[in-house]
Amino acid sequence: MAWNASAKKVAEVTGAKVSGKTDVHFTAYGTDTRKDLSQKLFIALKGDNFDANDFLEKALEAGAAGLLFDKKLSEEELNALQRENPELCLLQVEDTLESLQQLSTAWRRECGFLVVGITGSNGKTTTKEFLHQILNTQIKAYASQGSLNNHWGVPFTLLDADQDCEVVVCEMGMNSPGEIARLCHIAEPDVVGVTFVGRGHLEGMGSIEKVALEKSQIYLNAPKAKKLFNMDNFYTKTMKEDYWQEGDLCFSKEKGQDIFAKCLNSDFEKMSVEGSLKANEFVANLSVFGEHNVTNLMAAMGFASLCGLSDEQVIKALPSVKMAWGRNQVEKINELTVVFDAYNANPESMDAFLENASKQKLEGKKHLVLGEMLELGAEAASLHEDLGRKAAALGFDSAHFFGPSFKQFATGLESSGKLESSVVSSTYEQSLAIKIKSMLQPNDAVFIKASRGIRLERFLELLKSDT
Repeated sequence: MAWNASAKKVAEVTGAKVSGKTDVHFTAYGTDTRKDLSQKLFIALKGDNFDANDFLEKALEAGAAGLLFDKKLSEEELNALQRENPELCLLQVEDTLESLQQLSTAWRRECGFLVVGITGSNGKTTTKEFLHQILNTQIKAYASQGSLNNHWGVPFTLLDADQDCEVVVCEMGMNSPGEIARLCHIAEPDVVGVTFVGRGHLEGMGSIEKVALEKSQIYLNAPKAKKLFNMDNFYTKTMKEDYWQEGDLCFSKEKGQDIFAKCLNSDFEKMSVEGSLKANEFVANLSVFGEHNVTNLMAAMGFASLCGLSDEQVIKALPSVKMAWGRNQVEKINELTVVFDAYNANPESMDAFLENASKQKLEGKKHLVLGEMLELGAEAASLHEDLGRKAAALGFDSAHFFGPSFKQFATGLESSGKLESSVVSSTYEQSLAIKIKSMLQPNDAVFIKASRGIRLERFLELLKSDT
């Protein structure tokens, strides 16, 4: 059973002022008034464009047994709520987000499950999914859903884990200084690692060096945790020099580290990998597309080992590893092979995607449908021009682009001589997407990648439709 608590416990943890019915036990929590809140504690969170304190009545209509809110209600308003709802527990706090975080830390301590904290510019979500799959072959584990990796998502992950979970895997993201430290203080991780440092979130951080410094905070703010280090990335290799302790693990595509792996061969359907986990050599076939996922696989193996699985258990679990939605997801659609990877994008992940796509052998043509790499700040223009040049150099039969940097992408693409047949636009337009679809023939392959905000799953759905 996931989070549940008495009103008294909630008040102790959050310092809430309690009124109304106090001998209540909440079976769960909720934050969405559109869902059933029966016997639940409704937590009124505030976002950039909404304030759930304005929907307390809606929460009551949805059956909430208690309201945790930070709206300043007068005694008269509180008394009116109590009169109209005699079975209701009211908990008034200074900050509902802080209370959510406090409740999640308290639940984490009460349950005593092992917590893994994973951060990185690339690979953290896929590594999390791989790790979750490996762990669940031997023990009960829980992982954050999708990319719930911020100051809301990490608390949700902890609260949604069942009390009898042995390991909870938390993805930890950031786009400004101080966020990783904050997430560590909430989750108190026992095992931590940085998958990779690249040029993501430059808009909020300013430079890749500052990105690396922020990512390294996962080690600094979990000093007693077991640590995993990527020895193939300059910045994470430097972190090993600063934070490594006896019992920590390192991974690399080169032999000589605790975890080593390399791709033997790869196609749309599978990838064959060989390597070693400490002294144990292995060869494994995985239903995974993209050679760059060898790095994510090694990271997942290292984390699983640090969580207590034996080398044999980890190796035996490798064939069960699969990709998550939107991460190098391969589909057959109307005689087309489609690779959909539009959950996240930055220059390094784009490079890996294009390299993998260019190596694939097929009867038909290869088409790129790309979208903006968001949060690159002042470097966005030059990096999207570079992207256009790379798309041209790798010999794709067509390359299309949606996003604010479309002009820069087009400039980079001009060297290919294929700009006339390319669709480039500042925004995703259905009419333009239909034009791209009309260019596709049976046995062609379409490679789709962009940042999540561009919502290129719309093109994927178009391919599946009869339009």
